[in-house]
Amino acid sequence: MIAESVQNPYLKELDVDYLHHLGLNNTMPLKGMFGDVRYVCMSGSADRVKNFAEQLVKEFGFELPFGGLQPIGTKERYSLYKVGPILIVSHGIGAPSASLPLNEITKLLEHAKCPYYEYIRIGTSGSLGVEPGTVVVTSEAVNGELKAEDERTIFGEKVKRPTQINRALTERIFAARGDIVTVMGKTMSCDGFYEEQGRLDGALKPLYTSEEAMAFLHKAYEAGVRNIEMEALQIAAFCLAAGIPAAVICTVIVNRFNGDQITSTPEELKKFSGNAERIVMNYLNKDIEEKGVSINYKPYLTVDELPEDEQELVRSAREAMETMAQSKHYRFVVGAAVQAETGEIYVGANGERSNGDGICAERIALAKLEGDKKKFKKIVTIGKPAGIESSIPTAPCGRCRQALRDFAKPGEEHRFIMVSSTGNVLVKNDIEELLPISFGDTNLEE
Repeated sequence: MIAESVQNPYLKELDVDYLHHLGLNNTMPLKGMFGDVRYVCMSGSADRVKNFAEQLVKEFGFELPFGGLQPIGTKERYSLYKVGPILIVSHGIGAPSASLPLNEITKLLEHAKCPYYEYIRIGTSGSLGVEPGTVVVTSEAVNGELKAEDERTIFGEKVKRPTQINRALTERIFAARGDIVTVMGKTMSCDGFYEEQGRLDGALKPLYTSEEAMAFLHKAYEAGVRNIEMEALQIAAFCLAAGIPAAVICTVIVNRFNGDQITSTPEELKKFSGNAERIVMNYLNKDIEEKGVSINYKPYLTVDELPEDEQELVRSAREAMETMAQSKHYRFVVGAAVQAETGEIYVGANGERSNGDGICAERIALAKLEGDKKKFKKIVTIGKPAGIESSIPTAPCGRCRQALRDFAKPGEEHRFIMVSSTGNVLVKNDIEELLPISFGDTNLEE
């Protein structure tokens, strides 16, 4: 959690804290969605974070949920994924871009009541005297003046923050390098890509000569700098101020002593990028095992993976769909099976009348349960277009979700099992996952 001394007191005055660039806010059930997060991995581009998230799914033996891994919230500016206790987020290019997800992800995790979390930036960079493909683990972030401080202008005044990197986390990541060529050194984090890094290949005539550029790069090398990028300074300053452990790990794609242009092939660049990701995955594997971090991520993909009583529920719902459903207008048939706490099964199927009116399968099954004065435990819904098989699990409509809310209170564990006619399965364990920010009888009691 953020150090108490730097927690923002003004956030308490907000009725709603809108995390604008993520498309989330604190009225959502953030604790249930993100309360288990312990690691935040950051990279520049949306494609890179998606690829890394997919690698994590495979690395930890997860199977992708139906429809593949989907970004959370809005994705106009940044992309956010969650794999078990790991958040993966893009931060764009440069310190100003990185500052937005740093602030909003941190507020997100604070709203989610996460007791501990750490940040790891995974990127690519130029280097000083280090060959392409080598990984640099940042020992200290320095600015373009080779000082370990981040300088910002706030209300016309210069504000400086120190930029030391968390040593313990850095050493644990470095120890996970395996046989990948890795060095530890300072990272020079610049305000831009061209002139600020002493390049000679920008659009404008440089304000320096090639000799002056090379002299400064050698000066930086002698000061311990081994790579150059644009985000480490912001990440280090923010996380040090907040008391959040942070590390930066980058793969080298060009040795600046040999030139400015990146000449590696796309295949080589992909391989190089994978080196830093591999080291971070090695670290996560070891740390999760040693700390016993819970990995709450198990979407069922097939009916066979469900417990036997739930497979029986699926069979009952499918039979109701195939033998009882009537859908002359919308041509979409649905079956539902509700299990009571005492084990009884109640089924329903959707039915439409000549005027287009009708009732859903779920509410028919719930009415039967209520008629017998039984308590709700779990429900299966299954559906498809009439005469056509579908691989998309069928979810309850809005009216049925509201009806389910009266049988399942937020925070209670129930099973909401959505099945396609081909056997794909999605499972939710809390009504809040089906109907966030819900209104029900508990609100009336308050």
